[in-house]
Amino acid sequence: MSYLLTVGFFCCVLLANDVYTLNLEDVQLNNSVFQELLVRIREQDAKIATLEAMISADRKDYDVRMEKSDSKMKVLEDTIETLKKFILKSESQPSSDRQLKMFPGIEKNHKTVAATISQPLEARAAPDDLIPDPGDEEGQVKAKRVAPGAATAPAHIVAFHAYLSSPDGSSDKSHTIVFDTVITNAGTAYNKRDGLFTAPSEGVYVFNWVVYSQHQGDVITELVVNASSRGCSRADSHTLDEHHSASGTVVVHLAQGDVVSVKTHSVWASVGGVMSFTDYYKSSFSGWLLV
Repeated sequence: MSYLLTVGFFCCVLLANDVYTLNLEDVQLNNSVFQELLVRIREQDAKIATLEAMISADRKDYDVRMEKSDSKMKVLEDTIETLKKFILKSESQPSSDRQLKMFPGIEKNHKTVAATISQPLEARAAPDDLIPDPGDEEGQVKAKRVAPGAATAPAHIVAFHAYLSSPDGSSDKSHTIVFDTVITNAGTAYNKRDGLFTAPSEGVYVFNWVVYSQHQGDVITELVVNASSRGCSRADSHTLDEHHSASGTVVVHLAQGDVVSVKTHSVWASVGGVMSFTDYYKSSFSGWLLV
């Protein structure tokens, strides 16, 4: 009997020890979880603080912008108010006074017209005798006399359009394309024999050219003024079995005697020639004096 009591006592001791060990492990586990939660709480606090700082900075920037906007609005309101006062004041004046203030030279013109009307009919200048003088000061109009019956010369017209009557097979660099069929040549400044346009007078000119490449060709052309390139175009069909076109337009100021032509590119070599047919599509060159 005493043996059984001893065995029972030892079993109770072992059970109590196991329970204590389990409780200790649970406490350690709880401490670890608690520490992890604290770390996450601190991280969230840091993020919240960062967001609050950003919001505060944005708020300050917004306030600054609103102040600038309010200032601009105030300036606009003042300007509008000034314009309203000016309009009201202007409307209260006679129309003739407003015209004299806006156009200082009109009073002088009125006096000139009145003096002309007061002259005998035979002493007045015919309407065709007066033409405006463009070199006069702003707000004033003068007239210079032209001999009665003299005809004013029309403006100098320069314009041409020519096309290539047959394909040009040259692929050399800086080869001048001669557009040999002329449709228009007002001013006779384009030469169909060498493909050169020579400016007859100083001015702003417009030039346009259209070039077709052959099947699987690649033609690069440029507009050349004297020896300088002023524009470039590329008709690229080297990967296709068909003709492609390319056009270019250049607006350029020329001096009298400047020479303009369309050439193959001086640096990039072309593949194949320039295609053109009188009864189909045409490679062409055009130009005209703008001002």
